Amino acid sequence: MTSTHLIPTTPTVTPAPAAAPLATRRALSAIPRTSRWFACAAACLSLTACSEPSSAPAQPGRFTYPIAPLAAERCDGCHAASAPGGVMSDYRNARPFITPGKPDESLYYTLPKGHPAAWGDSAGLVRAWIEAGAPE
Repeated sequence: MTSTHLIPTTPTVTPAPAAAPLATRRALSAIPRTSRWFACAAACLSLTACSEPSSAPAQPGRFTYPIAPLAAERCDGCHAASAPGGVMSDYRNARPFITPGKPDESLYYTLPKGHPAAWGDSAGLVRAWIEAGAPE
């Protein structure tokens, strides 16, 4: 009785013969590249999805937009042309009340005590605009 020893072998992958059509060879060589691309894309997307929302300050605009429309909505009801200071949605009238780069020293941002209007949820935008130099 003879015992036959089975030797485990690993399967071999035979490459496409050199005579295979060029399209077949390109398709077979593109599989690893495509897999790597999808793996990288998935990693980037997962990192982006897991990141916390940005707490960056509001981006400053210009006076013409978005500050003037906010001032028209919140200030011009009382600050008509005949009121002291004039219309606050007009840059020429608002400019004397602004200290560029210093919102805490600007009456346009801080408003006098007892003043009925406030910037509300737009305060960060107005502050960033003044910090940026209050461009027209």
